Amino acid sequence: MPALRWTAFAKADLDNLWFHIAQGNVNAADQYLSGLELAALRHAATPEMGRNEPELSEKFADSIRSFRFRNHRLYFAVRLDEVRVIRVLHPRQDRDANM
Repeated sequence: MPALRWTAFAKADLDNLWFHIAQGNVNAADQYLSGLELAALRHAATPEMGRNEPELSEKFADSIRSFRFRNHRLYFAVRLDEVRVIRVLHPRQDRDANM
């Protein structure tokens, strides 16, 4: 199984997401991020499950795929030895401006 890695941008997205949810409920924030991280591990094991993102693949010179977890979409680069999560974005966020 390829290793799962998170870019600095993706880690910042997780931190911001946790903080936003935790303002209302810390336990809910912990559970949401735990579920998101578990889903990312599942997709790292079988990255072809994700939606192909050909326009982003051209930009990054990697095979870029994405998957939705509840209210967010994770974008990840697929390589032979690793799956690298690039961003974790809400659908209201401008994907192209944030990539």
